[in-house]
Amino acid sequence: MNRQEIEKAQKAGDMVVIPVGSIEQHGPHLPVDTDIHSAYEIAKRAALKRGDVLVCPPVWFGYSPHHMGFHGTLTIRLETFLNLLKDICDSLYQHGFRKMLILNGHGGNRALINLVANDFMRTHRTKILAASYWDLAAQEIRNLRKSEPGGMGHACELETSVQLYLRRDLVDTGQVSKETWTPKSRFGISYGPRDLLDSGSVTIGFDFAESAPRGIMGDPTVASADTGEKVVAAVVDRLVDLLEEYKQL
Repeated sequence: MNRQEIEKAQKAGDMVVIPVGSIEQHGPHLPVDTDIHSAYEIAKRAALKRGDVLVCPPVWFGYSPHHMGFHGTLTIRLETFLNLLKDICDSLYQHGFRKMLILNGHGGNRALINLVANDFMRTHRTKILAASYWDLAAQEIRNLRKSEPGGMGHACELETSVQLYLRRDLVDTGQVSKETWTPKSRFGISYGPRDLLDSGSVTIGFDFAESAPRGIMGDPTVASADTGEKVVAAVVDRLVDLLEEYKQL
């Protein structure tokens, strides 16, 4: 888009979705841009369905120090990530946009995008949204999944299914393996989130290379393009619904 098209969209009251993710290892079978690619594709599909949404260029890099034990991971500092998102939102605000949604595709960014949304309310008195794409359709994903709890963590059934649907040619299915575990205590401490849909009540620092030597947390062996297509469709539909509700605020 050129500047006049963006100005016209702003004056029409269009909303903006800001996809964020990471560049990090996703096991031996998925590309390192899995997180941001999924978030960006979902954002674009929802925008096409609505017609009143702009999709910001994606924020490729995220907070991924726990993946630095593997080649291909590029992480930025916590404060760098927070400041980058704040500056992007502030730039949009200065151009007149008042409704923004940060759409996340990386678990390591989850808490940070919430901080940005809360801080933006403090500094600008403007309510922006923050969400991770899998949370938007958590119930639908529970109904679609073939793995037991612990099967959706990282480079797992969920992410592998989505990538099989979006770009099968970049998935090396010969390298998948089931890598699940049982938490070590009743609080769910396991040096990593047990499951994307059941993250537990306790957070503990961990190094992925120590906790999951293959770079996988979950069960990608049951992943399928069919599941991926249904997950993407469900998330897009819920995102469209969310944006409609947001527009009415």
